[in-house]
Amino acid sequence: MADSRDETPASQRADPVEPSPPPQPPWIERPGVKTFLGIGGFLAAVASVVIPLLLQSEDSASPTDTSFNSSAPTSSATPGATGTPEATGSAIASASVDVGDCLSPTNALLPCDGPHTAEVIGPESDCDTGTLVRYLGGVPEVDVLAPEAGIAIERVDDSPVCTARIGAGFVLTSHARDAWVGGRGDEWRWCIDDRSAQNVHCTQPHTAEVISEPPLQGESLDCRRRANEYTATDLSRYAFDITVAPRGPEGAQQCVIEVRTNSVLTASLRGLRSSALPIESA
Repeated sequence: MADSRDETPASQRADPVEPSPPPQPPWIERPGVKTFLGIGGFLAAVASVVIPLLLQSEDSASPTDTSFNSSAPTSSATPGATGTPEATGSAIASASVDVGDCLSPTNALLPCDGPHTAEVIGPESDCDTGTLVRYLGGVPEVDVLAPEAGIAIERVDDSPVCTARIGAGFVLTSHARDAWVGGRGDEWRWCIDDRSAQNVHCTQPHTAEVISEPPLQGESLDCRRRANEYTATDLSRYAFDITVAPRGPEGAQQCVIEVRTNSVLTASLRGLRSSALPIESA
């Protein structure tokens, strides 16, 4: 028996109906709401692109900022370190005072290869003429200082030290430390110009040189021995030009080498040895 159900051709069958989307809330359908939502979506899209770019830019700038911040304390912690003369002077002024430092008339530190008026020769606890003689490279009780050579305890850079200078206003032009070892420093020795009856520096023309201090109580004064020790030679070979004799009041006499003829000495006789006598016609 034939099936009585209609068989509709497949081409004539209706497509299945998809379910309708759920209805939107009534407020979304309002024109103002739709506009607001559209703007919000646009801003969200822009933010998704711009924010990563900003973060990347900030990360790349961070090393520069860090370097700047770390260098700032360094430059502020070392004021004046620019290589300028002012910075150098400030550093010298704040340094500790040492034996051998050279000074201005106001006791400011100066280079020793330039003009200066005094030098630091020792600590406050060791300040006497023997200290100055040793500083100059001499031997106490053999080398004799000029009367103008003075020592004093003075404050230099807030430290009490022993200083030496030659009279008021005398300007030194070279370092006095160990000057006598190198055959310099005649300005610190004691010479006399009998033509004017004045003490002079041994760098100036003079007629006599003091070669000993007054003897101690009970000590005999042997000027010939002193002269040979002072000059490191036998002065008898210069007997025609110079003589050795004591000068001064009894008990305070000093040995002196003086010229015999109408001549002058032009340098100190200390350590003469085999050198020619520094003498010339007056």
